[in-house]
Amino acid sequence: DALGNPNQASLGDRKRALEMYDKALRSLEPVLAADPESRLARRLHAQIRVQRAGTRDFGGKSGEGLETLTRAVADLRRLAREDAGDVKTTLALAAGLQLLGKRVSAGGGVTEINRSDEVKEHYREAETVLRTALRAHPADPDLILHLAQIEYGRAIVFGSSEPDRAIQHHEAAVKWLAQLPVTSAETLEVRRLRANILLNLGWAQGQAHLYRAAISNMTLAAKVLENWAEMDPRNTTAQYQLSSAYRGRGIVHGYNHDRKEAIADFLAAAAIHKQLSAKDPANKVYRYLRGELLARVGNLLQESGKPTEARSAAAEGIQILTGLAAASGASLSHLFGACRWLTETSVTSLRNPSAASAFCQQAITRTKGEDPDGWQGLSLAREQLGDLAAATEAAKRALALLPPSAPGKPVSVQRQEMEHTLARLQSRSAAKE
Repeated sequence: DALGNPNQASLGDRKRALEMYDKALRSLEPVLAADPESRLARRLHAQIRVQRAGTRDFGGKSGEGLETLTRAVADLRRLAREDAGDVKTTLALAAGLQLLGKRVSAGGGVTEINRSDEVKEHYREAETVLRTALRAHPADPDLILHLAQIEYGRAIVFGSSEPDRAIQHHEAAVKWLAQLPVTSAETLEVRRLRANILLNLGWAQGQAHLYRAAISNMTLAAKVLENWAEMDPRNTTAQYQLSSAYRGRGIVHGYNHDRKEAIADFLAAAAIHKQLSAKDPANKVYRYLRGELLARVGNLLQESGKPTEARSAAAEGIQILTGLAAASGASLSHLFGACRWLTETSVTSLRNPSAASAFCQQAITRTKGEDPDGWQGLSLAREQLGDLAAATEAAKRALALLPPSAPGKPVSVQRQEMEHTLARLQSRSAAKE
């Protein structure tokens, strides 16, 4: 775990971490051979496979390790049924389900919502087993902490599409943390989780146009993560989470038309990913996020009247994104990234709507047309190719997949953008006719 588990404090050496997990599994083989029914050995074997799969999957090929993770969770389910009163088995199962939900929804370094129903089911199952255990062991801090993590994981799924629901889940996570005894509440693990909750609460608030509150919460989170990263500069997990804070806050600064602050945050995050990539060159998550951040910087520099700097940043970013999207085993995030930035770059000489359209179509096929991002990207690509009818149809498909806001609640940023896009396309079509 210390060598390379991306879900804990680690040195980011995935290769050596995987070797140690394999060694651990081999050491359990004679134990299981001597006593195949040993619950302790079976639990440890499943837990190690869960951790190994999560480490292997991070930054690897899309879905790599997911089959192993699914089988390990199935083994933990069987163990939990055999010994329903064992808290350690319950916690191991809940941790496996949490990681399964996280890995199913994550691709290329950002959350994808095309399998949200499956993700929600994993979190629902984890909550059920934890609540059952909590009734038998009231106030158990480990059970409470895991329930907070479940609400946090749920919130991230809704962060962009349904910010109001995301905010509710983040608030529920905070309430669980408030039930922890003081000795548990001030551990580094809990302070880090609280910071990540604040960070993603700020993201959801940004999607709901609550920019002042969003920036305030994200800055509080960034300070905690900065301290964590400074305490141990070799801790790649701390560096990665700090980059997420800068990226998220930069995007919200952009929503609020504060280009200077947004550029500063994006460049800080991109610099971290450059360092992380040097340590783990095969990690696609680090490369993808650096590419996406540089593409964002390019747009902001272009808008700031700095075309030479804009082209330099955007060209490097788009090269990274298109390379990842064209490779075998590209994740949905990689396809979406190329689909998006080949049309959305403000450096017009770098646009390639034909290539963007192809990447968008791949994403739409992969998600069976059930993710709005592919349709949104396809709409802009077709518009730039001069096909207003196809662009309008794609915009309608994207909008249909974005839930409308509840009465009296703000519209999410993504839905607002698509409503404006559809109105613009319909206006252009009417004028042309």
